[in-house]
Order: sequence, then C-alpha cells, then structure tokens
Amino acid sequence: MKVDTRFIPDAGTTEKISKFWMPLDTYTEHVVEGLKRGESTITTKGSLALYEKYETGKEEDARQFLANRQQW
Repeated sequence: MKVDTRFIPDAGTTEKISKFWMPLDTYTEHVVEGLKRGESTITTKGSLALYEKYETGKEEDARQFLANRQQW
C-alpha cells in the first residue's frame, strides 16, 4: 500500500488554502478511519471529485487485466 502525504505547517490556515488542505490532525484521523474500514484508496474532500472523475474503475480494470493475463 502506498501512502502519499505532504507536511505543510501552515496548511489550512488561510481561507484560500483551507479549501484544499486540512490540518494534519484532521487528515490523520480521516486516514486512520479509512484504513480501519479497509479502504484501498483514501481521499480528502478536495481530491475526491478528481479521484471519482479520473480514477474510478482503474483498480478493478487492473485486477481484471492481471486475472486475464494469468490465463494466457
């Protein structure tokens, strides 16, 4: 499992940035909850729409590809 995080001390402290970043403690809580649920992909509110638009279905396609490849 790959976890990509970026620590930005001032994240979320301005009105403009707070639309895209969340405080580290909030982010950590969100990620831990997702891991407890067994989610393979955990997104934040700001990236959820982009994930759904561009990434939805790719994991299942990759699994199906690998399953089909094993049958070659």
